[in-house]
Amino acid sequence: MVFLAFSGGRIEAIAIALVAFSHFFRRDQTRMPTLLFVTHGTRGDVEPLLALAVELQKTGYKVRFAGPVDFEGWVTSFGLAFEPLGNFSVKELLNTTEAQGLLTFHPVKMGRALAHFKGLFQEMMVDGLARAARRPADMIISHASLAASSDIAEALGVPVLFLSPVPFVATRYQPNLLVPFSLGPFNRASYLPLRFVRLIFAGLYHDLRRKLALKRLSGFARPFQSEGTNALVLHIYSDALLPRPADWPEATFIVGNPPFIGVSRMR
Repeated sequence: MVFLAFSGGRIEAIAIALVAFSHFFRRDQTRMPTLLFVTHGTRGDVEPLLALAVELQKTGYKVRFAGPVDFEGWVTSFGLAFEPLGNFSVKELLNTTEAQGLLTFHPVKMGRALAHFKGLFQEMMVDGLARAARRPADMIISHASLAASSDIAEALGVPVLFLSPVPFVATRYQPNLLVPFSLGPFNRASYLPLRFVRLIFAGLYHDLRRKLALKRLSGFARPFQSEGTNALVLHIYSDALLPRPADWPEATFIVGNPPFIGVSRMR
């Protein structure tokens, strides 16, 4: 796994990197690769990936976009093929009292919210992702918060690229952004909860992997872990907000802001 971020704040720079990465792993050199974009959530989770998808389609790549049904009209207005992850409105869901538990990132509250919305999560994370994996693709490009994209990449036998608007690489210089204060020498430990994503959603992950005919993984598996899958994580934010920690690996960079299409074209 390699951790990178791209510079300049220009969508072209990131698009070029994606092109190079997909070309490196593509198996059929006689055609342009098909890219499957996968995301969930609200506009901030969708727009950066949509901007990349539009740019890459302009260069000749075949693009499919799987995401919340709320954004179907917006995505298809750019001529992209859209695949809904569930048939429920994320906007309406997040306005409920029960959904606030998901935003706390507190294990107990998240667990209760998961139990309340189990059917909806089953529809999105299991049925929706499994459906997206039925059609071939040469590369998966996913929002970093949807770690299950590594499972559909494994099922398809293709590389997966995660885009992250926040740092996922542990450092002693600053805590996980969900922690509002410094933990001093224990800052690095604050990143450990990221590894519990699969534990909290273990049942859904197991159901998804069973549908994809993949073997069961431990509930403590690391985020983005998937056997035999090449994974690249791109951090897309400005180092003016968070300078690069000195103890990050050499292959980790901070060089730019996420791309946006513009509110004038927002639906």
